[in-house]
Amino acid sequence: MKNKESYETVMTLFGPEKVETKRCNKCDEDLPYSCFSPSNGGNYTRAECKKCAKKLAKQIKEYKKIPIPEDYHCPICQKSEIECRGLGGKKVGTWCVDHDHTTEEFRGWLCHACNRTLGNFHDDIGKLQRAIQYLKGAYKVDVEYRNLYDEKNS
Repeated sequence: MKNKESYETVMTLFGPEKVETKRCNKCDEDLPYSCFSPSNGGNYTRAECKKCAKKLAKQIKEYKKIPIPEDYHCPICQKSEIECRGLGGKKVGTWCVDHDHTTEEFRGWLCHACNRTLGNFHDDIGKLQRAIQYLKGAYKVDVEYRNLYDEKNS
């Protein structure tokens, strides 16, 4: 539960506890909850403080001025603008500004689906490599275990 004043109530192993500060994932400072904005559509506050969010929004606004090449395709999924249109919702453009979350440097333009995918992996190359290995079948479930599971759930 969220209190818009100065604390957030979080569930712990010992029950609900009032937490008065939160660490910004950008500036790494412990700040009062009043320094964080609510997340879009979520019942929680954003990971970055208002000051860092404002700085990031300003950087992204500048990045959006970088022209997108004609006949551009997403470098990850290879889809065209027509194929990607609407993937991010009605209020946003076809392409997302992609940036390095550590250095804040512009990396390029991605479709919304690929940008969210990288975000869900937290730009972690090791996780992405393990995901590739998983898709290639390197982590197959043991056949004997699978048969036991199927028998129990039949």
